[in-house]
Amino acid sequence: AVAVATTMIALGFLSQMMKDEWRYGGAPGWITPKGYIQRGITSSGLVGTPEKLLSAISPLYDMSKTWNESRMDNILKRAGHGITDLLGPTWAHGEQISKIFFNHLEGNEQMSKFYLSKEIPFWGKLKAAKDYNLGTNDKGITLEDALRNSTPSFKYPI
Repeated sequence: AVAVATTMIALGFLSQMMKDEWRYGGAPGWITPKGYIQRGITSSGLVGTPEKLLSAISPLYDMSKTWNESRMDNILKRAGHGITDLLGPTWAHGEQISKIFFNHLEGNEQMSKFYLSKEIPFWGKLKAAKDYNLGTNDKGITLEDALRNSTPSFKYPI
């Protein structure tokens, strides 16, 4: 078990190093050595759910106070980021549903249907579904075309 855990941590660090090399051309300047270790260990997957608590207590990204905000503003900003980190995907779906609701209230049916189509699991993320956009498209794509283009088809069935 120790060997597996050690290997997972090593692969977590390796994946972060490779990502940094690809994205930044080396170690990014915005991360501290403590944050680098925290990011490597949490990317291994061994921390699990407590990673959300760890990121709320010790955030990796700079949350320092800017010159134009008060101490209370900074505390509220940190608390807000902590809450959204803890809620994770639930927060993202809540934001999406609020966009659907408020666009519908404003009478913007096309944007409301656009955000609604993004909430449909699996199908809503595909290009064909985005082109169809729940029937409010201007490309003349029918539902049948969108379904046909979003499902895999094999030229030569087995």
